[in-house]
Amino acid sequence: MTLNATYSFNLPFNISSEAGARYYNVNDRYGYLSDSKWQPETLGSNGQKTEDNVTAAYLSLGKKWKKVHLSLGGRYEYSDTKVWINTLSETISNSRHTSFFLPSGTLTVFPWKNLTFQLNYRRSVNRQKYTGLNPYPIYQDSLSYSAGNRDLQPSVNDNISIYAGWKGLYVTAGYTHTRNLIKSVVYNQDPSTDIVCETPINVKRSESFYTMLGYNRRMFSGKLYFSGNLYINFPKYKYIFLNKTIKIHRPFYSGNMNLYYFLNNKITAYTTFTFQSYLEDTNISQRPANNWSAGVQMNMIKDKLTLTLSVSDILHRANYNNIDIRYINTQHGTYGTNDMRGITLSASLSLFNQDITVSSSRNNNDVIDRTRQ
Repeated sequence: MTLNATYSFNLPFNISSEAGARYYNVNDRYGYLSDSKWQPETLGSNGQKTEDNVTAAYLSLGKKWKKVHLSLGGRYEYSDTKVWINTLSETISNSRHTSFFLPSGTLTVFPWKNLTFQLNYRRSVNRQKYTGLNPYPIYQDSLSYSAGNRDLQPSVNDNISIYAGWKGLYVTAGYTHTRNLIKSVVYNQDPSTDIVCETPINVKRSESFYTMLGYNRRMFSGKLYFSGNLYINFPKYKYIFLNKTIKIHRPFYSGNMNLYYFLNNKITAYTTFTFQSYLEDTNISQRPANNWSAGVQMNMIKDKLTLTLSVSDILHRANYNNIDIRYINTQHGTYGTNDMRGITLSASLSLFNQDITVSSSRNNNDVIDRTRQ
């Protein structure tokens, strides 16, 4: 059940205002039954009830001058999350209550035509989910299980950024700080066994500086359109692995470039290129990867029929599966070379403003999911 209410009004000095409130309640009962031979018999069958109540209220104020716009807001949120679990041997209940004030603000300046400056600040919160309040293990197999963490605290994120835009060019820079970052980790709790546990934890502090540069423009009487952006992140994070403190501070970047050529009002040729560098973010690292694709799109029958011919992963570098995850005493991930190359022909027909059929074919289905170690 969700209830919402808003009210807009004007204050003196031409200040626009809006106040609102929201309440929602989630109540669910279900039974958990596991036929895993590794699940303890007393926990293999249990009844669970979850309930979540969130009450929130906000107020936003806005003021406009000739070349300056200012918006300030604040949201108060109270949450009450509860879990009851009945097993064959015991009954437990866990709960988590949170109370937060979340301010935000935006200052926009228009010094002259086509030039915009903007300063933003926002605080947000991420709360514990139901599964995180369940302390009982759930086995995937004989060597791995997942469990909740009843001591998990909500995480609070503060972000401040500045933006500048002029015609098709824009640049953004910002800083993010997260307190009690909620992170799901896998590690071995009992060194005398090979069993690993996946559980959510709190990271006391995580922060990063970032910047983004973007540009888009139409050329040659609108027949050619280009867009692209470059994102650079400077993370600051640390974690424990094999009794050592690993500090993450290596910058990484990613971006994309898109080019569209409109031969006429029916046929469009395009090519896109996405890329990323080697990155380290929290306790996860990923190898460099990129994906270059190209295609042609044709609109027919008054734009009701669309035919698209596309070629993907032309350089054979879309190996986004190369991920390495480390924590305490456990290292895992996905490794290999994906074969994502292929040619796809798709057709879409719209009748009475509804898609009635969408089909596609690819000439090398037998190797699409092939992974070479």
